[in-house]
Amino acid sequence: MNGKQCNTKTKICFFSGLFLSFFPAFVFSYIIPPEPSFLHESAGIRARFLETWFTQPFETLRSIPAEVSNNEYGKEFQIRLEEEGSLFHIAVIPQTQVENDIYADDNIETRVSDAFTIDTSGSWVLTREKETGKATAITWYFSGNSGVYVRFYPAAGHTTADFMVFNIPVVRTMPVAVRFERLYTASFEEVKNWTPILPWSYGEPDRSLNTGNLYMIDRIRENLPRIVYTEGIANDENGRPASIFTGSPQELAKSGNLELSGAGFVKWIIDGLILPITGKAEQIAALTTPTITYHTGSLVSVLSESYNLTFALDWIRNLAISAVSTRSKLGQSVSGGGTDVQKEPFVAGFKTFFTPNTGYRIEILFSLLYVLAAQEPDTFYLAAIRETDRHHEGGEVQYFNKCAAIFPYFDPWGRFNVAVFENGTEYPLDEFIQKYSDNFVYLTRIRSSSWLILQ
Repeated sequence: MNGKQCNTKTKICFFSGLFLSFFPAFVFSYIIPPEPSFLHESAGIRARFLETWFTQPFETLRSIPAEVSNNEYGKEFQIRLEEEGSLFHIAVIPQTQVENDIYADDNIETRVSDAFTIDTSGSWVLTREKETGKATAITWYFSGNSGVYVRFYPAAGHTTADFMVFNIPVVRTMPVAVRFERLYTASFEEVKNWTPILPWSYGEPDRSLNTGNLYMIDRIRENLPRIVYTEGIANDENGRPASIFTGSPQELAKSGNLELSGAGFVKWIIDGLILPITGKAEQIAALTTPTITYHTGSLVSVLSESYNLTFALDWIRNLAISAVSTRSKLGQSVSGGGTDVQKEPFVAGFKTFFTPNTGYRIEILFSLLYVLAAQEPDTFYLAAIRETDRHHEGGEVQYFNKCAAIFPYFDPWGRFNVAVFENGTEYPLDEFIQKYSDNFVYLTRIRSSSWLILQ
């Protein structure tokens, strides 16, 4: 019973034997956006089924078929048993609707069907041991994003709570001053009142505060077909191709396309925010200003005399400061601009801490971006990837050479999405994370805007 690393927009692909018997077809399903949370209250249903479901031994429950009951608002819930190794789960699940996109030949037909999905918003799941019948946890799904949930555990005379964001704890083992069994019939509002310090707002983000991000995503997507990845090139302050290292003009074939490197691509995005204010793009020389000082005599200090080990990190830091200072009309330094993302939203002891001048392990990027999107709506992020050369003769060397632009947002139904742009191409976030697995990512933040002019 782990929180799934997906959200309700994620389409579930399955093959239908019936269809395959006659013609090639396949079906994609996804859960329709959740209804108002009060419709998903199951306290009354749980009270009615307390004796017949929650306290019976496993072998007895195994012989009971799933049951359906309505709450006081007429919402239909299913109560059913699920097995998992030495554990079993008693789930109280609100009915939801699932859209099935059926692909056959050149036609797409969308069908809507009712379903009881265990991790949908409003689901309440009691976990017990098969052998002893002992209750071990209650999982409460309350968000349109199934990876955001709260899990309660029994303790001596009280209860503890974990608040999870896609399998990473934001809060762990927080004491709750009620007996565990009280949660069998407690309402969701009661639980929230007992645990006011839990970040419940993460489950219900304000979906109306993403207009800038959505606008910028659309404009970038519109322009992707004309971008051609070209090593070492960015547009200078006058919109002409130049070297990202020296700023010197470069002669390129007049193809009609926009030829940019990865660094040039993210500069092109930021230039789109600066141009409406200044009439010019950012100077390349200002973006290569070093932002890190090494200890004299260290390996990286020696290597940095011959190689730019922090190119992408310096580039995104200086770009973020340029965007902020231009739009606020105040000059700001990298250290004092507030653009570096240094949050540590997860539980101490978990391997997710921010490391200065290094960033975060990329494996936690999904969870981190979710928290950032909930706390900092209409903000996008420039990312520098810290890679490692493990074959250097002097020892391991870390370097920043690649960068990207990342736009997290919640759609009109509260479902979490992320658009990642790198080297003039859009990537799914999971593919981006897989591409740079075992590496670190450093983020700088910039407020998005609907006032964007892309050259």
